[in-house]
Amino acid sequence: AYPQMDVWAPDLSCKKKIHFRYITTDRRALGKLLAKQAMDAGATFKFNHKVTDLIKSGGSALGEVVVEGFKVIDITTKEESIIKADVTIDDTGFKAHLRTQLPKETGVAEPFSDEEFAMVHRTVRRWDSEKKADDSINDYYRYAYHTGYHWIQRLNEDEIDIGAGVKYNADVPSPKETVESAIAEHPSITEEVIRGGGGKC
Repeated sequence: AYPQMDVWAPDLSCKKKIHFRYITTDRRALGKLLAKQAMDAGATFKFNHKVTDLIKSGGSALGEVVVEGFKVIDITTKEESIIKADVTIDDTGFKAHLRTQLPKETGVAEPFSDEEFAMVHRTVRRWDSEKKADDSINDYYRYAYHTGYHWIQRLNEDEIDIGAGVKYNADVPSPKETVESAIAEHPSITEEVIRGGGGKC
C-alpha cells in the first residue's frame, strides 16, 4: 500500500505530496488466489481447451440475442464438446474472441481499432542488494511520458519492476528503449530477468 505520493511537474521542477491510498496488486498471486477460491466453490478448470463458437438463440439485436453456452475443442485430443452456461464471460484479452462472434447488429461485436491500443514493455529484474545502498531509486509512475506512461516500482528487497507504455504507432521512443534507458541509469538493477514481456496492449 502507498498512502502518499509525490506528484511532480512535467519538467520535474517541483512536486507536491498528496494522500494517494494506492494499493498495488501482484497479478500472478491474485490469479492463483482467485482460481483456488473458484475451485473451492465448485468451479472446474478445463486447461488445453479452446472455445470455437458461441451457442446463441433469440434475435440478433443487443438485448435480444441470448448466449446459452459455447463449443470447445480439446487441443490435445481434438475432441469437441458443448458446454451450457447461464453466464458466459469473454476473458480472452483485447482480441475478444467471444464478443466478436456476436451478431454485428448488437453494436458490440466489432474488433478494437489500432487507435485504442498501446505498445508496452515490462521487466522484473533482480535487485543487487550490495549496490542499491549507493543507488537511490524511488518508486514512481510518470503519466503522459512519450504519449503514455513509465514506472519503476520496488516489489520487495530482491525484485524491482520497470515498465513503460506508449500510444500505438506513436512517433516516440519505444517502451523497450525507455525501459532499457532507465535500467542503464541504475547499476543496482541487474541483467537477471525474473519475468516480463511486452507488445500490443
